[in-house]
Amino acid sequence: MPSPFDLLDDNDDDSSDLDFFFLCHLAKEAEEKEHSSKRQRRRCKRQLQSSERRRQRRHKWHHERISWQSHVKKLNHEIAFEKTYRMSHRAFKKLTSMLEIQIAGNYSKCGTSEPIIPEIVVAIGLRWLAGGSYIDIRHAYGCSIASLYRCRDLFIDAVLNCEELEIIFPKEKEEFIKLASSFECKSSEGMMRGCVGAIDGFLATINRPTIVESGNNPGSFFSGHYMTYGINVQAVCDADSRFIYFGVIAPGKCSDQVAFERTSIFDRVAAFNTGFYLVGDAAYTLSDVMLVPFVGSQRDDPTQDTFNFFLSQLRIRIEMAFGLLQTKWCVLKKNLSTSLETSARILDSCARLHNYVINEKIIDNEIMDDNQILTEIIPVSLSPLGWGYLPTVEPLCILPGSSVMRDVILTRLQTLGVKRPPVNIERRRKELHEINLM
Repeated sequence: MPSPFDLLDDNDDDSSDLDFFFLCHLAKEAEEKEHSSKRQRRRCKRQLQSSERRRQRRHKWHHERISWQSHVKKLNHEIAFEKTYRMSHRAFKKLTSMLEIQIAGNYSKCGTSEPIIPEIVVAIGLRWLAGGSYIDIRHAYGCSIASLYRCRDLFIDAVLNCEELEIIFPKEKEEFIKLASSFECKSSEGMMRGCVGAIDGFLATINRPTIVESGNNPGSFFSGHYMTYGINVQAVCDADSRFIYFGVIAPGKCSDQVAFERTSIFDRVAAFNTGFYLVGDAAYTLSDVMLVPFVGSQRDDPTQDTFNFFLSQLRIRIEMAFGLLQTKWCVLKKNLSTSLETSARILDSCARLHNYVINEKIIDNEIMDDNQILTEIIPVSLSPLGWGYLPTVEPLCILPGSSVMRDVILTRLQTLGVKRPPVNIERRRKELHEINLM
């Protein structure tokens, strides 16, 4: 028979177990109450913050607008207007008058009764395209972030809808004759005759596009050479590096020739009158209307190497055009974070403003020579040979094609005994070390 002490011990153990489970239950209840209290405090905090935001929206901040007259006076005194807005004050006023009709009835509204005048809308658009931070821009001109982006979109829309800024590819023979004459002046001794435009493509970098807007194939926009996403932009320029065609055509992985075949001018170029042609790099197919350089071992022939030199004097116009475009409108130097459609509109508006600035410099008789332009262009990281843009790089190869026009020029060079200038040999040697380039 168990002793009374044994029974007492057993009863004590059962009581201790009950006490332990009871204490655990109390602790769990206390922990749940604490979590519930924390959730309630967070919910109250969110409600207070939401209430505060609603109160702030009801009582909008009064943004103090910049005094445009004082701003202009200060910039003119510091001789900084052109550096700030990428054009002279005279050109700025002319641009504003051209766009004012489309801007005037669409003043951006803010918490203040003071409207945003057309000059400030244009200034905000130009500063944003020039690469300015939205934070700095909104504080500089006294507007909200929402108003800033409305002004930017309004400005871009106005530029794209302005007929005077439209980029038009020539149609009449007289226009082609004028273009050929200007290119001939750029060729040493007028050796290249009949060129009416320089063509090339460049990679406009973007953020990874969505599956929907990329047609379920965002990888087609990825450039393996530059390891970034981008858009293939095809453009043709005149002898003054003004665009006579500019098209946001294809995904970044697309080759220049394929992208060119998708352009609206492909058939028109193929129908050129005899004697007229474009000049491009080796990414395009050789023909009588498209002259391209010799590549690889073909360049060992002195006459063919000389042809490359004279061709490069004309091709450099499009390289300069792209370099000036991205140097002046620095928003293109970084990945465009907008949708594909908006990115295309930004690129198109930058090209139109690029032409406008050059035209106004011609009016002001301020055209720079080639050396000055090349000095002004700021090289882009990853770009070969210190170029101001990212060329669409492809494996160096000889695309099938033939050209009677190129053969005629070769015969002329051989007959005249013309050679590549000695001062240009070093540049040629440097180019030969660049893989995939022509």
